[in-house]
Amino acid sequence: MATEQLEIGYGTEVLIGELNLSIRSGEIIALVGENGSGKSTLIRTLAGLQTSLGGRITLNGDSLQKMSMNKKAKIIGTVSKVTTENIMLTGYKFVSHGRYPYIGWNGRLRPIDDRVINESLDLVKASHLADRTINNLSDGEMQRLVIARALAQESSLLFLDEPTVFLDQSTKLILLNLLRDLSIKRGLAIVSATHDIEYFQQITDTVWNINSDQKPSKVWSSNTEDFALDIHQNFSQGMELALARDLHHNKIFIDAPDELKTLTQQLFRRHAWDITKFKTESDYCITLCMNQDSHGGQIRWSLINRKTLSEISGNSFRELVTGISNVTSTAD
Repeated sequence: MATEQLEIGYGTEVLIGELNLSIRSGEIIALVGENGSGKSTLIRTLAGLQTSLGGRITLNGDSLQKMSMNKKAKIIGTVSKVTTENIMLTGYKFVSHGRYPYIGWNGRLRPIDDRVINESLDLVKASHLADRTINNLSDGEMQRLVIARALAQESSLLFLDEPTVFLDQSTKLILLNLLRDLSIKRGLAIVSATHDIEYFQQITDTVWNINSDQKPSKVWSSNTEDFALDIHQNFSQGMELALARDLHHNKIFIDAPDELKTLTQQLFRRHAWDITKFKTESDYCITLCMNQDSHGGQIRWSLINRKTLSEISGNSFRELVTGISNVTSTAD
């Protein structure tokens, strides 16, 4: 998905303007901003649920504004808070509503629909909730079913609006692990409006920050670690997500001051690299420091392949992400 000079808001009032953004397959983006800054409005507009005031949104090269609701529903899934009071649907029936773009007017489920529903429940580890009525579920259990319903649409792009609100810390971490697994294993692109950046920073490479100081507001896109440096705040609270061993790639030794080291560890863990205590145990070694040159980036880094002695360097964490994405895994 991409936007060109997009303007969003209500009536004739432009809330956020000059939006030139892009979303890649498998990318996870955290959308942050103050209350009332327009996070939900942007999510709804990008999801095709609200009309834009100007500009263009394209999805796989086609105009989203001209796309039929049925076609959009097969590509875009949305997750928002669901009120379950007095709703007697079972978990399975609730998730089955995600098949509406495919089953036609009579709503009759076919064998292929049952298969997709069961796979979606299994992906979010919620198969045990299939026969339970949703008005008796916890917030965390309900959030899994809402995501499963979006997956049942077989969408490739998922928008979430404050998915961790009302969840406790352990449930938030479970949800983040689930989102990361979906992005890695299914190539699902995810955009989430959130106030919990200290949690989301562990799985997101990109932050969209709404700057409300300007009228209309602007959205700035930056790498997660570059964003943390920009506002002089490292959000990490020592909460490290577990990563399946089969996803690990290379081993890296990090030589950097404490502030940069913490952010760098976060970045490499997110990209499934093992971090070693000793240089001799590593495949790669990276050195980082703050950049004193006002004409350069905030940092300077140098990444060395210890086997070939080849070296790449750069001046931002965004450039580092590009660099390591081009590194061939030594496990291959």
